[in-house]
Amino acid sequence: MVSDPLKSFGVTSETEFLLLYCLQLFLSMENDKTHCPYDGVSRESAMTLCGSPARLPTHIRDFILWQRNILKLDDGEILDTEMPRGLQKKYAVKGARLAEIEDKQQREVLIRECLEEVDSYLARFNEVRAVLEATEDRFMTVEETLLRAESLDDGVSRAMKDQKDELERMRKELTELRGDIEDICLPDTIKFEHTPDKAQNLMKHLSEVNLQAREAIRLYQLEI
Repeated sequence: MVSDPLKSFGVTSETEFLLLYCLQLFLSMENDKTHCPYDGVSRESAMTLCGSPARLPTHIRDFILWQRNILKLDDGEILDTEMPRGLQKKYAVKGARLAEIEDKQQREVLIRECLEEVDSYLARFNEVRAVLEATEDRFMTVEETLLRAESLDDGVSRAMKDQKDELERMRKELTELRGDIEDICLPDTIKFEHTPDKAQNLMKHLSEVNLQAREAIRLYQLEI
């Protein structure tokens, strides 16, 4: 997030690029204001689009819906989400540069390329986020099974000590993986490049702990 959400990309640093600016660029195409997307399209208009994002590019739309419905962020907070520093197409759509381009079609090409880069990035981000959410759901299910096994009697609880320790280790690893996609600025893809593979490995170990806990429950039930 940034401290001053009213700044536009025309006057901010070379690296700072908010989701707000993406929506302003999108609306500038619809409203024929590609020569002045940041001054010509208000924050309020972008906020309205944020609240009804159906016509946005697919992955930008899905990212906004996730922030609204899952993270429960308000539209202002969503607009102030900072895009990854590694995006390259943003430099061609700074306010001053677009204003200098007389050819409308050329401006539209630059804006479209920028939005496509953002959408492509968010496609990968959304994919990794979904994998982690599935892993977290699986973790909670396995944790419930293990807690149930531990609650049966002291003998079962002692037998499950290794599995409990393994689950705590996986809890820490899952927290670290979440940290790879959670930042004040959305991370560049290189930061979470290997996250899906790590999450898949976690899933495998979770399945092993789950089977062991279920087996302990089965054996206990046979004895009573």
